[in-house]
Amino acid sequence: MKTKLLLLALAALFIQTKAQSKNESFKVLKSIPVSGNGGWDYLTVNPNNHFVYASHSTQVNIINPKTSASEGVIENQNGVHGIAFDQENRGYITNGKSNTVFVFDVKTNAKVASIEVGKKPDAVIFDEYSKKIIVANAGSNSLSIINPKNLTVEKTIELSGNPEYLVSDLKGKIYVNIEDQSKIAEINLAEGKVLNYFSLGKDTGPSGLAIDNKTHRLFSACEEHLVILNAENGKIVNSLPLAKGCDGVVFDPKSNMIFASTYSGVLSSYLEKSKDEIVALNDIKTEVGARTIALDENTQKIYVSTSEFGSAVDKNARRLPLKENLFHILEIGQ
Repeated sequence: MKTKLLLLALAALFIQTKAQSKNESFKVLKSIPVSGNGGWDYLTVNPNNHFVYASHSTQVNIINPKTSASEGVIENQNGVHGIAFDQENRGYITNGKSNTVFVFDVKTNAKVASIEVGKKPDAVIFDEYSKKIIVANAGSNSLSIINPKNLTVEKTIELSGNPEYLVSDLKGKIYVNIEDQSKIAEINLAEGKVLNYFSLGKDTGPSGLAIDNKTHRLFSACEEHLVILNAENGKIVNSLPLAKGCDGVVFDPKSNMIFASTYSGVLSSYLEKSKDEIVALNDIKTEVGARTIALDENTQKIYVSTSEFGSAVDKNARRLPLKENLFHILEIGQ
């Protein structure tokens, strides 16, 4: 028995050491300059053409990461936040200032429709199970469910607080970070109702959210920790340290690694060794401000966006001033 336990311990140590070594090989592969000035929010990889779509001030920049070339700019957006894609070659951009979702043709970038949703629409995803577009309305504490077939809101789901990012279990449930209540809402999409609110314990300000649908684990990025929950019963599995200023988190199903992007200039990374054992790995250096993240699951490349900053005139300023024409996307990989 002792020999067996020793072998198991050595095997576990080997796996973690190998993962740590693999983690240390991650680095910024290149910096891609992007046109325009102003702030930014989400960026998304289109799974069909593998272009990176980055929300940026009043526009969405489209970048071919292979060539670093611009593939177009979708202009005249009003408070742009999230971007998602359906299976009909259409894209969806949330406009928080006009309370609308801008729908465009992916092949031409031309406008298809503008859909009114709730107040301050922010995050948006395409749920492959229901084939619906799900919009998180930060200003009205609700989700708008858009049917891509007729481009209308077919359902609104009320929430107890401010929704941040959301994920699907690909079986009919949606999970949403409730930022101002330190909870995750579990939603039955077909019934259009909240089933449960899972507590994040002492951790506050959940923003980024990812899911492993094989182990049924949720990864919620809070202000100080990455909180791991059992998606089936809402129990907290673990809580691991997280670099400051996180706004996004992704899960790579090929490597079983979790990456969380932070304003402080690092990617916090973790390995899911099993459904109940997630360990923190070394931080990966990026740049200050690179707080949002996208993963291309096909290439396993990670993308974050940021700019260069000037010096603060106001000591109480929330963020440093941006330098002009220096917005860029970092590609991270091995």
